[in-house]
Amino acid sequence: MVKIEDFVFHQERAVEIINVFIRKESIPNLIFYGPDGVGKRRAALIASSMITGDSLERIKKGSSTNVRIVLPRSDGKKNLWRGVSDYYDVDQVADIPPYNALIKIDMVREIIEELTMHPVADRKRVVIILYADRITPEATAALLKILEEPPEDTVFILTTSRIYRLPGTILSRCEKVRFRVLNEDVIRKILRLKGFEEDEEAIFMSEGSIKKAINLIRRKDTRILRISINLVKKAPYGYREIIKAYHELYGEPLDSLLESLILIYRYIYLYKEGLIHIPSRLNEIVDYKSGYLMKREVVKVIEELMEFKNFLTLNPTKKLFIFNLLKTLI
Repeated sequence: MVKIEDFVFHQERAVEIINVFIRKESIPNLIFYGPDGVGKRRAALIASSMITGDSLERIKKGSSTNVRIVLPRSDGKKNLWRGVSDYYDVDQVADIPPYNALIKIDMVREIIEELTMHPVADRKRVVIILYADRITPEATAALLKILEEPPEDTVFILTTSRIYRLPGTILSRCEKVRFRVLNEDVIRKILRLKGFEEDEEAIFMSEGSIKKAINLIRRKDTRILRISINLVKKAPYGYREIIKAYHELYGEPLDSLLESLILIYRYIYLYKEGLIHIPSRLNEIVDYKSGYLMKREVVKVIEELMEFKNFLTLNPTKKLFIFNLLKTLI
């Protein structure tokens, strides 16, 4: 039988809690939460294998009769357990779903309909809901009903990197398991295991997420860090400078540039607080900027950058708002 600890690294506390729940006769519904790319989805897949006895490969390919997988969709198709192999293996979904990908009411209704049938060989069933924070209000109401009175043979596992977006009514009916960021040594180890180069800039910019590190290496956009440092040196800057820097990235996502800027300003804040050792590649810029920026000014920049990044995620086509917000950045 597969074990979570053999596949999920540097999440000892989370793995311990999950194993305790799985060993119970009555397994509670679970929410795995934490940053993107730290092992939540993989843990959910392996936990479902341990609970149902189905093979991990069948579950990942969507061919298990006792494990149902739901992922936000924007293409009109329904849940992943029907024809999943036609378009991708759920374990290989590397990027966050598009901003308009949602878990809608018809997907939850399909779950409820499936759960009216008896499981194969009287085994337990698991419903995995990935990116559960993308669920619509209508779907939330339907899901809440089934969580309030779940079938005795069924366990729900929700994953999210934005637990604050889930309503309290959902949170109160699930046991929460926190997944933490990965340290740089763990990311290097996983990169080696997956056959990727140990790109130090990608590891640094990953902020503890193996998913982000791999995406950075694949897109080769670690140059974003160098461009971001140049931008911070020029501060106070306006929207023209950011747009110019963005064009230097040759079509890479604007949110990657914003993430890099946020990371640098976070280091500036922590350095002023005396709470962190600065990586050598940022020593000069952090030391220089922290010398004259007030903490409240650093916080203001971080908040505005994060506001803009969050807005981009939900409304990437509203250009006028973007330009107006960029003008406010210092």
